[in-house]
Amino acid sequence: KKVVLISGGAGGIGSAIALKMAESGYDVVINYFSSKEKAESLKEDLIKKFDIRCLAIQADVSKENEVAEMINTINITRPKAREAIRAGRGSPVTTTI
Repeated sequence: KKVVLISGGAGGIGSAIALKMAESGYDVVINYFSSKEKAESLKEDLIKKFDIRCLAIQADVSKENEVAEMINTINITRPKAREAIRAGRGSPVTTTI
């Protein structure tokens, strides 16, 4: 199963993207900076509604060490995500709206 990491996933556009990805069958990682309650609530909603695996992880994406720790957390919980990143299949996707 594919995993999508959404930076800023707890807010407006991010939560809409998380919803659409979960609806499409992806497991979702919601990255948030300060919106823990929103992120946790969204995580629970996605799990209940779509029966997916979902994580909510706090990290400041402007800090390399926090991004590295977030990726480590994903790798621990999703070993196949680590394999995809190593193989170059985990390329980031950027969407401009």
